[in-house]
This record gives sequence, structure tokens and C-alpha cells, in this order.
Amino acid sequence: MRNAFFTGRGDELAALHNALNNGGTAAVTQAVSGLGGIGKTALAVEYAHKYVDKYDHRLFCSADSPASLSAGFRAIAEELMLPIPADAKDDDFTNAVKRWLETTPRYLLILDNADFGDNLTPRQLKRFLPGTPKGHVLITTRAQTLHGSLNIPANQVMTLSVMDKDEAVTFLTERVRGKGETLTTDEADAARELAHDLGYLALALEQAAAYIAQPGRTFRNYLNLYRKRSVAQVEKATPETGDYEKTVATTWQISIEEVERVCPASVALLTLSAYLTPDDIPVEIVYAAAQGFIPKLTSFFIGVTNNDEAMERYNDLLEPLTRYSLVVPDRDTFSYSIHRLVQAVIRCEEDYEAQLQQKNTAIRVVNQAFPAPTFDRWLTCHRLLSCALQMYEYSDVKGLRTGDTGLLLSNLAHYFREQGQYVQAEIFCRKSLVIFEEVLAVPNCIMASCITNLALICKIKSEYPQAEKLYKKGLEIQQNIQPTPFADVSVTLNN
Repeated sequence: MRNAFFTGRGDELAALHNALNNGGTAAVTQAVSGLGGIGKTALAVEYAHKYVDKYDHRLFCSADSPASLSAGFRAIAEELMLPIPADAKDDDFTNAVKRWLETTPRYLLILDNADFGDNLTPRQLKRFLPGTPKGHVLITTRAQTLHGSLNIPANQVMTLSVMDKDEAVTFLTERVRGKGETLTTDEADAARELAHDLGYLALALEQAAAYIAQPGRTFRNYLNLYRKRSVAQVEKATPETGDYEKTVATTWQISIEEVERVCPASVALLTLSAYLTPDDIPVEIVYAAAQGFIPKLTSFFIGVTNNDEAMERYNDLLEPLTRYSLVVPDRDTFSYSIHRLVQAVIRCEEDYEAQLQQKNTAIRVVNQAFPAPTFDRWLTCHRLLSCALQMYEYSDVKGLRTGDTGLLLSNLAHYFREQGQYVQAEIFCRKSLVIFEEVLAVPNCIMASCITNLALICKIKSEYPQAEKLYKKGLEIQQNIQPTPFADVSVTLNN
């Protein structure tokens, strides 16, 4: 179970418990546009901790896309040690977990951030839901209404809103000074004013409290700083969604500036993370970025000679970001997550050209991290899959179609082909070839490999004339390369 921010709303936890007991499946939604995912996630995770004695198993799965759900169900199957064939595909893992959910009592499964839209539809989510759960399934979402196909009655949907005035001041006081502590009159007034200025938004209050909790800081000083920066922030950048993001952006920007003062390399990583998938960014990305792609990270890892030293340096890099609640690390999976609104704040600071450059850097880093998908590297490929798919989203932009993009998509195509996902493999293969034809003055071995990979997919689909045509095209390229890769030529001839 990953870490989260806690709001401590006992009445909501009790209501959530009743909803789950009534129907087995319940949902937590956000009432305020722009509130983000941490608030509902916090309530779900706090519920799991409060009612720990009610469950034998507590399971967590990101639900922001079918790919995240598939990856999460695979991890759950492995955690539960379910009997899975060695050649199992994603659907096999999903079905095995669903059977377990339909036959095993006393579990809590949290499906987090099921924010319906282009990345996830209710129909896609339903494919992962057990028909008749024996335990409890809790869905968190920003959707204000749930599609009828999910079969979740209205009385099993809890809607979160902002805190009330007293809750917000109590939260700030306890988060900064501790439970049972009181504030001076001036500090209490400043805390009330700050809560008001932040719109009683739990996420913004948490970020402010994380900053104020450091030694030597006060509510009054922070309030003065916040009000000064807030005006400049609103004038400088336009938030992407909702009124609340002005306050959240200001709060985060103050924390980012403090981290920059303490550890510039951590902010360099945070900036890179703004252009990656937000959830479960694996440590491999950090190590790849340190290989000359981001100078501050390269310098930070200078002198590292073994894995233990590298992991210690990685933890040092995340520490200030975690302290200010800018990322949430997962020590068990050697990964971390960044909230989408943090990403939005960082991107708002960049103009179009700077964003283009950052995306190109992200593509190069992910390409460096993503290995050739041989069988012994499948686990690494799977860990990096979400980040790689995010780079695919960038590949439609002209300035981002490069040799690195083509190679990454070619490796993705190879990985999907090895997994038996031929439709996806063909999509990535063809996209990779379009990029290679655009950016390469002379065809190379990688392009030839991509062509023969596409030929093999056509062969598997029994499209033999198209397969033969592609094999001949790949063979011509291979034979013209100096020195000629005779091993590749022989394989293509045999095919």
C-alpha cells in the first residue's frame, strides 16, 4: 500500500465502510474541479489503514488506463502467488485475479484514479471488475457521475469536497505543530487566513504545511510569501483547469524553489518527471537520465561504482521532493509517482520551445532505459511500458520525430510482438517506419529490422504477399549496408 496524504475525516471513513458493506463495490469522487487525485486517494488509503483488521488482503492498483490496470493485475497475481502459466498473457493475469476476487472473502481492492476520458472508458474499467465480489472493491475517480454499466448505486458513491473552515485550520495546526498543540493568536489568525486563501483545498493545505513544518518557519511568514507570489504567479501563467490551480500552483512553486536551493538535481528530475507518465516512474528512468542526458543528474551520480551506491544516491535525490510532498515514492517497487497538477505547474513555467526540448529529452531518456526486448528483459520492459507509451503520444509532433523516437517505437513493436499483441505491434512498427523514412538519409540496420519485424507480423496474420514484399525490402537494405550483417541477411532469406 503506497503512502498518501491523510485528512482524518472519521465520518467519511465510517460512511465509506457502510457503503462497502452494503454492496461490495463503492466509489469516491471529487466534487471540486481541479482538486486532483491525492484527496480521494488519501481517503481510500486511510480507510485501508483504519479498517486493517477487517481484511486479510489489501490491494492497490492504478486505474488511469487499461495498461495501468493490466500491469496492476499482473502485480497482484504475482503478489498473491496465483497459479499462472509461464506463457501467460495480460488477459490471463486479469482473469486469474478476477476469479480470485469472486471466490475469496475479506479483501480490499483499491482501483485508484479511474478518471474516465480518452485514456479510460467505463467499459474498459468494467472488464477488470469482478462480477460478484466476495470482498470489497473501492474505486476513486474524478468523474461526477458513474456510468450505469458499472452497477454502483448512488448510495455507494461518496463525493469529497473541500474542507470546512474549522477542519482546515485543525489540519494545518496538527500537520505543522502536532496533535493537541495550540497556536498563538497571531499564528492562529494567519492559519485561518491561509486556509481561506487556499480555498480550503486539502492538497494545497498539505503542500503549504509541508513547507511550514520545516524549522524556523511560521504561518505568518508563509502567508506573506504566498500572497506576494500568488499575484506574480497569476500574472505570469494561466492554469490549465479550474480556479483552484492558481493557489495550488503558487504553493507548489514555493516548495519547488526551496528544493532547488537544497538540491538542484532533484528539481531537474522533477522537471523530467513532468513529461513522463505520472504514476510509478521506475528507478531505471533516473539511472538512464544520469547517463549524460541531464547534466545535473549526471553530476549527482558521479563516483557511483555499484548498485548499492546508486540506490543510496537515488534515495537522496527523492528525499527533498518527498519532504515537500512533490512526489510519492514506493520503496517496494523502486518507483515514485508525481501528481498531475505538479506536472501542470512545471509545464506552465515553460514556453512552447522549452516544452519541446523537455519532451525530446524525455524521449531520449526513455529510449536509453528501454532495453531490446529479449526474454530476460521482459520485466524491465514491462516496468517502463507506461513511460514508453507516453513517448508514443509525443511522436505525432514534427519536432519530436527523431531517430531516438523511431528506435523506441521499434523496440515497443518488438516487445508487443513477443507478447502476442500483434495489433499493437503492427501500429508501433508502422509508426516507427514512418519516422525512420522521414529522418534517415540512408536506411540502417535498425530500419531494416523494423521492416522485417513488420513482415513477420504480416506472416503471422497470413498476409503472405505483403510479408514477402516487406522481407524483400528489408533484405535489400541489409545487403547494401557496409559491412553487410550476414546473420541478419541469412535470417531474412530463410523467412
